[in-house]
Amino acid sequence: MPGHEQPEILSSPADDLGRIGRFLVSARGRWWATVVAVGLAGVLVGALGAHYAAQPSPPPPTTAAAAATSVDIRVSLGAGAGGPPTVVQGRAVVEVPVVLTNEASTTVGLASIRVSGPGAALTTDPTGRPSPDLPLRLAPGQSFDVRFGLSSDCSVSVRPLPQVTLVVLDAHDQTQDVPVAIPDLDGIWGQTLLPGACR
Repeated sequence: MPGHEQPEILSSPADDLGRIGRFLVSARGRWWATVVAVGLAGVLVGALGAHYAAQPSPPPPTTAAAAATSVDIRVSLGAGAGGPPTVVQGRAVVEVPVVLTNEASTTVGLASIRVSGPGAALTTDPTGRPSPDLPLRLAPGQSFDVRFGLSSDCSVSVRPLPQVTLVVLDAHDQTQDVPVAIPDLDGIWGQTLLPGACR
Protein backbone atom coordinates (compact mmCIF):
# COMPACT_ATOMS: atom_id res chain seq x y z
CA MET A 1 0.00 0.00 0.00
CA PRO A 2 1.16 3.55 -0.62
CA GLY A 3 3.10 4.98 2.30
CA HIS A 4 4.07 1.64 3.65
CA GLU A 5 7.65 0.40 3.37
CA GLN A 6 8.27 -3.04 1.89
CA PRO A 7 9.59 -5.44 4.48
CA GLU A 8 13.26 -6.45 4.01
CA ILE A 9 13.56 -9.94 2.58
CA LEU A 10 16.12 -11.88 4.52
CA SER A 11 18.22 -14.41 2.68
CA SER A 12 17.86 -18.01 3.64
CA PRO A 13 20.81 -20.27 4.57
CA ALA A 14 20.44 -21.96 1.20
CA ASP A 15 20.92 -18.60 -0.51
CA ASP A 16 24.06 -17.93 1.58
CA LEU A 17 25.54 -21.30 0.61
CA GLY A 18 24.82 -20.58 -3.00
CA ARG A 19 26.67 -17.26 -2.82
CA ILE A 20 29.67 -18.96 -1.12
CA GLY A 21 29.69 -21.66 -3.77
CA ARG A 22 29.60 -19.08 -6.56
CA PHE A 23 32.48 -17.22 -4.85
CA LEU A 24 34.59 -20.37 -4.62
CA VAL A 25 33.93 -21.16 -8.27
CA SER A 26 35.09 -17.69 -9.26
CA ALA A 27 38.80 -17.05 -9.99
CA ARG A 28 39.24 -15.05 -6.79
CA GLY A 29 37.64 -17.80 -4.74
CA ARG A 30 39.86 -20.44 -6.24
CA TRP A 31 42.93 -18.33 -5.39
CA TRP A 32 41.87 -18.04 -1.72
CA ALA A 33 41.15 -21.79 -1.56
CA THR A 34 44.66 -22.51 -2.87
CA VAL A 35 46.21 -20.17 -0.29
CA VAL A 36 44.32 -21.86 2.54
CA ALA A 37 45.28 -25.37 1.29
CA VAL A 38 48.98 -24.42 1.03
CA GLY A 39 48.90 -22.93 4.52
CA LEU A 40 47.33 -26.05 6.01
CA ALA A 41 49.89 -28.26 4.24
CA GLY A 42 52.75 -26.15 5.66
CA VAL A 43 51.37 -26.47 9.17
CA LEU A 44 51.04 -30.26 8.75
CA VAL A 45 54.60 -30.67 7.42
CA GLY A 46 56.01 -28.53 10.23
CA ALA A 47 54.19 -30.58 12.86
CA LEU A 48 55.46 -33.85 11.39
CA GLY A 49 59.01 -32.52 11.22
CA ALA A 50 58.93 -31.44 14.86
CA HIS A 51 57.57 -34.84 15.87
CA TYR A 52 60.34 -36.83 14.13
CA ALA A 53 63.07 -34.42 15.22
CA ALA A 54 62.10 -35.07 18.83
CA GLN A 55 62.53 -38.84 18.42
CA PRO A 56 65.92 -40.12 19.75
CA SER A 57 68.17 -41.63 17.11
CA PRO A 58 68.64 -45.41 17.48
CA PRO A 59 72.01 -46.65 18.76
CA PRO A 60 74.42 -48.02 16.14
CA PRO A 61 74.04 -51.77 15.65
CA THR A 62 76.57 -54.04 17.29
CA THR A 63 77.90 -56.40 14.66
CA ALA A 64 80.78 -58.79 14.34
CA ALA A 65 82.43 -56.35 11.95
CA ALA A 66 82.25 -53.58 14.54
CA ALA A 67 83.70 -55.87 17.18
CA ALA A 68 86.54 -56.82 14.85
CA THR A 69 87.78 -53.24 14.78
CA SER A 70 88.71 -53.56 18.49
CA VAL A 71 91.74 -55.68 17.43
CA ASP A 72 94.56 -53.58 16.01
CA ILE A 73 98.00 -55.19 16.15
CA ARG A 74 100.92 -53.54 14.38
CA VAL A 75 103.59 -55.95 13.14
CA SER A 76 107.15 -54.83 12.52
CA LEU A 77 110.30 -56.79 11.75
CA GLY A 78 112.57 -57.54 14.70
CA ALA A 79 116.35 -57.63 14.90
CA GLY A 80 118.37 -60.48 13.45
CA ALA A 81 116.15 -61.25 10.45
CA GLY A 82 117.39 -62.27 7.05
CA GLY A 83 120.14 -64.72 7.93
CA PRO A 84 120.89 -67.76 5.77
CA PRO A 85 118.46 -70.65 6.18
CA THR A 86 119.27 -73.76 8.17
CA VAL A 87 118.34 -77.21 6.96
CA VAL A 88 116.01 -79.30 9.14
CA GLN A 89 115.02 -82.74 7.79
CA GLY A 90 115.53 -81.69 4.20
CA ARG A 91 113.69 -78.41 4.55
CA ALA A 92 115.11 -74.91 4.49
CA VAL A 93 114.12 -73.00 7.64
CA VAL A 94 114.40 -69.25 8.12
CA GLU A 95 113.96 -67.30 11.32
CA VAL A 96 111.30 -64.59 11.43
CA PRO A 97 111.57 -62.22 14.40
CA VAL A 98 108.65 -59.81 14.71
CA VAL A 99 107.53 -57.16 17.16
CA LEU A 100 103.82 -57.09 17.92
CA THR A 101 102.34 -53.85 19.26
CA ASN A 102 98.78 -53.53 20.48
CA GLU A 103 97.44 -50.33 18.90
CA ALA A 104 93.90 -50.87 20.23
CA SER A 105 92.39 -49.27 23.32
CA THR A 106 91.67 -52.65 24.96
CA THR A 107 93.80 -55.66 25.90
CA VAL A 108 94.14 -58.33 23.24
CA GLY A 109 95.74 -61.75 23.31
CA LEU A 110 97.72 -63.82 20.86
CA ALA A 111 96.42 -67.38 20.85
CA SER A 112 98.56 -68.82 18.06
CA ILE A 113 100.34 -68.14 14.77
CA ARG A 114 99.39 -69.89 11.55
CA VAL A 115 101.22 -70.16 8.25
CA SER A 116 99.59 -71.17 4.98
CA GLY A 117 100.89 -71.62 1.46
CA PRO A 118 102.38 -74.31 -0.82
CA GLY A 119 105.47 -75.83 0.80
CA ALA A 120 105.32 -73.48 3.81
CA ALA A 121 104.91 -74.47 7.44
CA LEU A 122 105.39 -72.99 10.89
CA THR A 123 108.26 -74.45 12.88
CA THR A 124 110.05 -73.80 16.14
CA ASP A 125 112.79 -71.20 16.38
CA PRO A 126 115.65 -72.70 14.34
CA THR A 127 118.26 -71.13 16.61
CA GLY A 128 116.96 -73.00 19.64
CA ARG A 129 115.74 -69.93 21.49
CA PRO A 130 112.69 -70.56 23.68
CA SER A 131 109.39 -69.59 22.09
CA PRO A 132 106.87 -67.58 24.11
CA ASP A 133 104.09 -69.42 25.84
CA LEU A 134 100.78 -68.80 24.11
CA PRO A 135 98.32 -67.31 24.58
CA LEU A 136 99.90 -64.09 25.72
CA ARG A 137 98.18 -60.84 26.61
CA LEU A 138 99.06 -57.40 25.29
CA ALA A 139 97.82 -54.31 27.12
CA PRO A 140 97.06 -51.18 25.09
CA GLY A 141 100.32 -49.82 23.70
CA GLN A 142 102.35 -52.84 24.84
CA SER A 143 104.88 -54.48 22.50
CA PHE A 144 106.19 -58.03 22.50
CA ASP A 145 108.97 -59.80 20.60
CA VAL A 146 108.02 -63.10 18.97
CA ARG A 147 110.36 -65.39 17.01
CA PHE A 148 109.16 -68.22 14.85
CA GLY A 149 110.54 -70.24 11.99
CA LEU A 150 109.24 -70.76 8.47
CA SER A 151 110.10 -74.04 6.83
CA SER A 152 110.21 -74.31 3.07
CA ASP A 153 109.67 -77.74 1.52
CA CYS A 154 112.10 -77.97 -1.40
CA SER A 155 110.13 -80.83 -2.95
CA VAL A 156 107.41 -78.30 -3.83
CA SER A 157 108.52 -76.69 -7.07
CA VAL A 158 106.44 -73.49 -6.83
CA ARG A 159 106.45 -71.87 -3.40
CA PRO A 160 104.85 -68.40 -3.40
CA LEU A 161 105.10 -66.08 -0.42
CA PRO A 162 103.19 -67.69 2.48
CA GLN A 163 100.45 -65.97 4.43
CA VAL A 164 101.06 -65.43 8.15
CA THR A 165 97.92 -65.18 10.28
CA LEU A 166 97.65 -64.22 13.93
CA VAL A 167 94.87 -65.90 15.87
CA VAL A 168 94.03 -63.23 18.43
CA LEU A 169 91.70 -63.00 21.40
CA ASP A 170 89.72 -59.81 21.85
CA ALA A 171 88.57 -58.38 25.18
CA HIS A 172 85.70 -60.90 25.24
CA ASP A 173 87.97 -63.90 24.51
CA GLN A 174 86.52 -64.29 21.03
CA THR A 175 89.08 -65.54 18.51
CA GLN A 176 89.69 -63.67 15.29
CA ASP A 177 91.99 -64.51 12.40
CA VAL A 178 94.09 -61.46 11.52
CA PRO A 179 96.21 -61.86 8.37
CA VAL A 180 99.35 -59.74 8.71
CA ALA A 181 101.92 -58.41 6.28
CA ILE A 182 105.38 -58.83 7.76
CA PRO A 183 107.90 -56.31 6.39
CA ASP A 184 110.54 -57.87 4.11
CA LEU A 185 109.00 -61.32 4.42
CA ASP A 186 109.46 -61.75 0.68
CA GLY A 187 113.22 -61.29 1.07
CA ILE A 188 113.39 -63.68 4.02
CA TRP A 189 111.32 -66.32 2.25
CA GLY A 190 113.37 -65.82 -0.90
CA GLN A 191 116.43 -67.17 0.91
CA THR A 192 114.78 -70.59 0.94
CA LEU A 193 114.27 -70.50 -2.84
CA LEU A 194 117.91 -69.99 -3.75
CA PRO A 195 119.75 -72.89 -5.41
CA GLY A 196 121.30 -75.16 -2.82
CA ALA A 197 119.18 -73.83 0.06
CA CYS A 198 118.06 -77.34 1.01
CA ARG A 199 121.43 -78.96 0.15
